[in-house]
This record gives sequence, C-alpha cells and structure tokens, in this order.
Amino acid sequence: VPYAYTDGLWINTFELVLIYFAIVIFLYYSLIPRVKYLFIGLFSVLLVFANISIKQFQILSQNSLIVFDIPQTTAIAFQSGRNMYLLSNLKGEKGKQLFNFHLKNYLENHGIKNISLLTKDTINPVFIYYHNFVSIDSTIIGIVNKNFQKKQNGRPKVDAIILTNN
Repeated sequence: VPYAYTDGLWINTFELVLIYFAIVIFLYYSLIPRVKYLFIGLFSVLLVFANISIKQFQILSQNSLIVFDIPQTTAIAFQSGRNMYLLSNLKGEKGKQLFNFHLKNYLENHGIKNISLLTKDTINPVFIYYHNFVSIDSTIIGIVNKNFQKKQNGRPKVDAIILTNN
C-alpha cells in the first residue's frame, strides 16, 4: 500500500511501483532466463534503495519550523535532522490523544527519532527558549500570546513572530 508505514520503513508510490515492477521482472526472468531481465530487475531494486537513501539524507540535513494546526492548542516544533524540539501545551490524557492524532504520523513520516518537550527557560546547544523568545540556528522567533508582556524599551530584533491565542 503506498504511504504505508511499518516499523521505520515508509514507502511512497514511486518506490511501490518500482518494487512491483522488480517482482514482475524477476518472475518473467524465472520463466524466460535472459540476462537482460535480471539486470532490469536488479536496476529497479537499486533505484528503490537509492530513493530511500536520498530520503534519509534529506531528513538528516533538514532544519525546519512546523506549526501544527490543533484546535485550541499550541504545538510548535523545531526540527533539526532526526531531532524535534516541541513547544506545546499538550498535557494529560487529552494531550496524549491529540498528540497521537495530529503529530505522530508526521513524526513517523519525517523520520523523527528524538522528541524534546520544551519548557520556559530551556537552554541547550541547539535551542534557547527564554521568556517568549526562541532561538534556533541563529534565527530568533518571538511568540506573542495572551501572557506576552513587553519587557524592554524599543523593538526586539526577531526574524519571525508567531501569534497564538493559547
């Protein structure tokens, strides 16, 4: 099934078609043993592995900001390779249900292995969350919510602003 997920293996439509093509070619090779059918089948298998490798490389080299659309909930994620830093107000059993419904599929499809839940004043080598400001990869993001208080004179220097009602 295209876009099916099984324990770390996620196959898209292109890869599925190549796998089916390789199976048909190998069956044809078993009926009519010609070297060219063997090479065609092996080449299609090679294309599948190359495509999977390219996807893995893209996952490891990506850095992104994701704002999840969850009703009356803040869920902002910062992805760096296979690591995700999640800033959210998901709590308790309801939060777990919302997480599984809205975020789990994204995490599995994008190869996320480590999730760090962020709290106020989190500082680590990749990420800083202090008051309503987030810094990741030299990008500063201001989060304006109902509890936001301007604490300095002048304009804070930010690269992006996220407005939330939570």
